[in-house]
Amino acid sequence: MLNDSITSFAPYLYSAAHCFIDAYTASTVNVYWFFSAISCGSLTVPPYELQTGGAMLLARSDDFDWALLRLNAPPPVGVQYSAWRAEPVPTGATATSLHHAGGDLLMFSQGTMPGYYTFSDGSSFLQMQWSQGTTETGSSGGALFTYLRSGGYYELRGGLFGGDASCSNRAGIDYHSRLDNMLPVTRQYLTPDAANPTGQTVVVEYYNRSLNHFFMTADANEINLLDTGQLRGWERTGVRFLAYTSQRPGTNPVCRFYQSPPLPDSHFYSADPAECARVTRDFPDWTFESPAVFYIALPNAVTSACPAGTRPIWRFFNRGATNHRYTPEVTIRDELRSDPGWIAEGYGPDAVIMCSPEGN
Repeated sequence: MLNDSITSFAPYLYSAAHCFIDAYTASTVNVYWFFSAISCGSLTVPPYELQTGGAMLLARSDDFDWALLRLNAPPPVGVQYSAWRAEPVPTGATATSLHHAGGDLLMFSQGTMPGYYTFSDGSSFLQMQWSQGTTETGSSGGALFTYLRSGGYYELRGGLFGGDASCSNRAGIDYHSRLDNMLPVTRQYLTPDAANPTGQTVVVEYYNRSLNHFFMTADANEINLLDTGQLRGWERTGVRFLAYTSQRPGTNPVCRFYQSPPLPDSHFYSADPAECARVTRDFPDWTFESPAVFYIALPNAVTSACPAGTRPIWRFFNRGATNHRYTPEVTIRDELRSDPGWIAEGYGPDAVIMCSPEGN
């Protein structure tokens, strides 16, 4: 459970994305509170508390394997909310993991951080090598803490993604997600009082199962209508990326078009003024809704390269559903590229369509 910067005690839960693949999975969450040994070495099942009611999926990243949920009810009295720190962890630092291997009683592992590891998709993870205890299957999402000596408390830095450490391989390396990678797109929850001098905003993705359509928006009113079910059938995918609420140097306005029922009931976005004009001219069945729903940078049209301090956004078109999907996730990009029903649309050899600020 994560505390926020205003100590609101909103029940935010940090975990691994591969444990919560969609909104339905989050809605089925049951929590076993105080599921730890009564005393050292004891195998007696403790007097735990079971909380049902599920959670709402707020955000997740397949590439970086983090997920942020909000429980639908507050936890019982006695549950402590964790401090956290969204900064790089120094190489050689001591860190501690709390986890439930195989759904067992709370377990403890401690070791040192030998450095970061970057995978081929560009995602970066904390490495851990344990000197006390280890992790096992079922430990995924287990919290990784460092101790703040000046404050006298532990701070969350990430959660277990995977690795080869086990009881039979005590020297193995585990990989943990990084809270500092998550924070830029979840500040509205964890640091709601933080200054926003550049006017960054979050673009949130939704999915409608009955339509087989994806939709994204940065509009607070639309987000509220979708989250509260006033616009029925939509659920968060957890995917989100940053843009701007007003024009910044090097950015373009993003136009939005809508194709209403009985046509495919779909939206289209572009940050290219020429493409916006072309849709207006050549596709009269698409209604022009806005010249600027948010602002974002474009990639180099020849190389696909994004400007420094930004990350790629890819766009795909589903011919069968007449629907576009926009994603910052390499994992999703590769899945769509391998699906013949989706067509990549973008600039240069990597078909990048927009460039999202990385945030801070």
